[in-house]
Amino acid sequence: MSDTSQGPGWWIASDGKWYPPEQAAGAAPTQPVIPPPVPPQYTPAPGATTPGQPVQPPPAGPAAPAPMPPAKKSGAGTKGCIIALAVVGFIILLGGLGLFLALGVFASKVKDAATAKQCTYLSNSQAKDAVGGDPDVVQLTGFVALGNIVLDTRVLPDGDGCWIQQNGSGNTGYTGRTAKATGGKSAYEAALTQARGTTQDRGNGLSVETMGYYLKDVDGVGDEAFCTSPELTISSGVLVRKGDTLVYVSVMGTNPDQASSADQNCDVAVKVAKKILG
Repeated sequence: MSDTSQGPGWWIASDGKWYPPEQAAGAAPTQPVIPPPVPPQYTPAPGATTPGQPVQPPPAGPAAPAPMPPAKKSGAGTKGCIIALAVVGFIILLGGLGLFLALGVFASKVKDAATAKQCTYLSNSQAKDAVGGDPDVVQLTGFVALGNIVLDTRVLPDGDGCWIQQNGSGNTGYTGRTAKATGGKSAYEAALTQARGTTQDRGNGLSVETMGYYLKDVDGVGDEAFCTSPELTISSGVLVRKGDTLVYVSVMGTNPDQASSADQNCDVAVKVAKKILG
């Protein structure tokens, strides 16, 4: 017996040992040793992994660029405020010019309207003496009451209203609204308080303020009076109390190229108020 063949006739038994030829007689036949089958080679598809092989992460792409720091704003806030103020001023200017056009168009319709009635407390001739030009003074009732949309109704909004409207184009007179009511000193003081601006406490540290439009006190007409500053429609005037009667007159120049100032409006409105109060 040997681990290797020693010559001719040596044979290998099932135990894997080599035996001499003389031991072959009576020996049990041996089975040839068959080597185990070789498994087929596994070829993975492109991108696939073999069993047991760790998954490799995909190759990293190019690194993303670092974020750029925000650009510094040089004067952007100030420039934006200036532009905003310019736009607001332009809108107000257009609003003023549009008001003149609206008043002119509406006045032409009023002349032909059957509802246009003469004002009950101010005649055309009285208005002409006070505001100049060629005015008609009509009652603000019915269809004509729509004129309140473009007239100054900040004071005595529910009063007996009339509209001073000018005839013709290129007029250098004044147009505006008059209002007459009763209420005496208490009503006058309430209107004055409103004109000076009010602050209402709503609780929890909240308050609501109203913008004032008081201009100045005026002497020489009625028992007491004060003038108002212009509103968006450029109208302003005077509130006068005489006894229990209150009269508000608000005017503006009819020529947009010669816009009147608040003091000029105040003087003209006082003249009209005197005509109304007698």
